[in-house]
Amino acid sequence: MDVSKLTAEQRLHRTHVALMAHKKFILMSGVLVSGDVDVIDSPTKTAYTDGLNVKYGREFVSKLSDKELAFVVLHENWHKAYKHLLIWKDLHDINAKVANMAMDYVINLQIKKYDPHGEICVMPEGGLMDERFEGMDTKQVFDILMKEKEESGEGGGGGDEEGFDEHDWDEAKSWDKDKIKEVERKIDQALRQGEVLLKKKGDAGSGGDRAFGELLNPKIDPYELLREYMVSTCSNRSDSSWRRPSRRFISQDIYMPTQIAEALEDIVIAID
Repeated sequence: MDVSKLTAEQRLHRTHVALMAHKKFILMSGVLVSGDVDVIDSPTKTAYTDGLNVKYGREFVSKLSDKELAFVVLHENWHKAYKHLLIWKDLHDINAKVANMAMDYVINLQIKKYDPHGEICVMPEGGLMDERFEGMDTKQVFDILMKEKEESGEGGGGGDEEGFDEHDWDEAKSWDKDKIKEVERKIDQALRQGEVLLKKKGDAGSGGDRAFGELLNPKIDPYELLREYMVSTCSNRSDSSWRRPSRRFISQDIYMPTQIAEALEDIVIAID
């Protein structure tokens, strides 16, 4: 087959099938087939995901070698597996560029860990890679980049580079709670499907599979959970009530609600 005559759609389909069949990336099989994959005719678009669906620019795909395309496909699907656009919205609101860079640093190191010698995939030009971020999550990388940005007055970490792909934050932020839960359910199910296939094959692949095991069985910090509960549920919230009209305006024959505040007066935490 003359691969040079394949369309972008055909190359993407071929790449997805090859990755799902390879022992190094069989764990990603379920994620690779979750959501829609579309090719768009735009000279400026590269590749991007909203957290479930992925779009690729036709011209961008045409410039990539087979190994580079494989890397891009894995990169977008790693964003999905890590639920990056659902989890890190707050970081994006603080600094969109730095948040995008931090996510990409984490993902690219993971892909390299799975295929350290570039047998299946090779990072395209412009990709972000820095070994000092090994073992860190997106928040940790983000904090380092932001600190460097403040100290230098520049971008920090990767200079003006922003990686080879984009991120569809607008679409992800438009989802309501039901949609977010649906996407999370689909991704979790996809990861478990890959886990089942991996066990059936009886091959542990690259040994980097713990990253996904932690996604399916996350470690919860009890103190962080308690903090979120206290802030959201037990804080001093101002509200108004019509049950007791405000005395300040009654003399003027004007009825206004009374301002009230509900909060817990004393909180006791006992260590068992």
